[in-house]
Amino acid sequence: MLKWQSIEDSHIIMLQQGKAVISEKQHGTKTIYLLHIEDKEGISISSFEPGFEDFETADVFVSANLIELDRVGIDETKFRSKLTATLDYCISLLSEPNRVFHRRRLESIKRWLTHNPANYTTDDLPQNDWENRIFDWHQTNNLNMVGVPPHGKAFITEEVLDSHSHLIFGSGINYSVQIEDSTGITLDDPYHFSGKDLVTAESRLRQILTELENPFVDESYVDYLAFTLQICRHLLPPDADLMQYIRLNYIETYLGEVLP
Repeated sequence: MLKWQSIEDSHIIMLQQGKAVISEKQHGTKTIYLLHIEDKEGISISSFEPGFEDFETADVFVSANLIELDRVGIDETKFRSKLTATLDYCISLLSEPNRVFHRRRLESIKRWLTHNPANYTTDDLPQNDWENRIFDWHQTNNLNMVGVPPHGKAFITEEVLDSHSHLIFGSGINYSVQIEDSTGITLDDPYHFSGKDLVTAESRLRQILTELENPFVDESYVDYLAFTLQICRHLLPPDADLMQYIRLNYIETYLGEVLP
C-alpha cells in the first residue's frame, strides 16, 4: 500500500499531515534502517532509534504508526469523527444494490466506534435462504465454483493429501471454502475439512453466506468486518488521500485486537 520515494539513502512518504522517513545507515557490515514520522510542523511523532535489520520490517512499523499523524492536536472524540468520516465516504462508494450488506456493516462499525447503541434489526435487508439454495456447481480440475449473488462467487477447492499426512481421515481429501467479491477481494474460510465430502464443505459455505448477511460488530464476525473494509480500500479512487487507506487499515486492526 505504501509507495516510497527513494532519495539517496532515504525513503520518504509525504502526506498532507506530515511525512515518514526510513534512512539506511551502515553499521559494520550490516545495513540498519532507521525511521521516524513527523507532522507537517516537523515535530517527531514516532521513531524507533535502534532501527531494523530489513526494510520490510521498517515498512510494517511505519504502516502501523502513520495513523498517529491523524491524532495530532485533537482529542479522541475528534479522532473518531475522522474515522467515521472515512467510513461515510466508503459508504458512498458502495452505491450498487448488491453492496447493501457491506453498507450496513459500515454503519454498524460507525456506531461501535462512537459508542452509540447498535441497531441490530435486519428486517429491511434482503432475505436470502442460503440453507435451501440449490447450488449449480461448475468444476474445473480440483476447483468447484458457483455464483452466490450478491456476494460474487464461491469456491470450494479439493486438495488430495499426502498418504503419509497425519491429517488424512477417510477419503484423504482436504476441502477449503472461499468467497470472491466482484472487486477480486477474497474471504478465506480458516476451517479446512479433511476426510469429509463436498456436501460438508457446501454446508460450511451456507453458514458463511448466512453470517455474511448479519452486519453486526461482534467477535464472531471479525472476518466479515475485515472483508468489508478490504473491499472499501480496493474501491478508493487512485487519487484518494493516503490517510483514507491508513484509517481503514487502523479500523480493521483495531477491530481485530479489541473484539476477540
